[in-house]
Amino acid sequence: MEDPSSSIAIFGAGWLGLALARKLQADSVYSVKLSVTGEAKRNALEAEGLCAFQLTAPENLNSESTFWQAETLVISMAPRGDYFAYPERVGAVASTFLARSAGGQIIFTSSTSVYPDTGLAVDETCVQEPTSHNGISIKATERILVGLSERVYILRLAGLIGEDRNPIFRMAGRTGLTGGANRLNLVYRESCLAVICALLVRPIPYGIYNLAINEHPRRDDYYLAGARAYGLELPEFIEPEWTGDKIVLAEKIKNVLGIEFGTLRKF
Repeated sequence: MEDPSSSIAIFGAGWLGLALARKLQADSVYSVKLSVTGEAKRNALEAEGLCAFQLTAPENLNSESTFWQAETLVISMAPRGDYFAYPERVGAVASTFLARSAGGQIIFTSSTSVYPDTGLAVDETCVQEPTSHNGISIKATERILVGLSERVYILRLAGLIGEDRNPIFRMAGRTGLTGGANRLNLVYRESCLAVICALLVRPIPYGIYNLAINEHPRRDDYYLAGARAYGLELPEFIEPEWTGDKIVLAEKIKNVLGIEFGTLRKF
């Protein structure tokens, strides 16, 4: 029988969740399970040697599934335009897990979009409410999770980037872009994986932690440099030059875990 104390369940097999599952599987320390929404992806991941369960929130969570027998649940799912339904979906996932795993802990990959664009530096003590649909939805989700359990890590991730993912590929050649002077908040996927893996072996106080590189380039500088490096058509920026931003500080998690997020690498 599977030992729940050495088992990690990952709800959401996206760019971050799947990479986490592969990393934990390769480390051979934990029993790793992850959820997918489609049969084809489940079959593909099982062929890869991963333990995948076909689950959807909230309509098909199958509370009797062995997926929920785990010490830690990582919820790695972002809103996809379903801003009003998203908090309910994540809440249903967390409630199902907690009903099956008494004393289990939750790691939720949140977003720095919960901070409003005031032009100021923000850390985890910021109490100002978000103004974007995405931020409002995610902040509501955070509140649901901490209301369900005291054993919750909320990781507010800046914009995720990595070797095979960069927003420049979506921005190349676009015209009429505003906000060129807005400062960006970014974080490498590998840094997020390092933090999550560290939490599994080096528990720290539950709560909210920002994850962001301590470097905040202008939006136009970053995208233009990326387009030139990859030989892509340059994006065009127009007025207004500044449309609102913030600088996300991540000193809290650095101080307790000793993990540095580094600086932006060259394209």
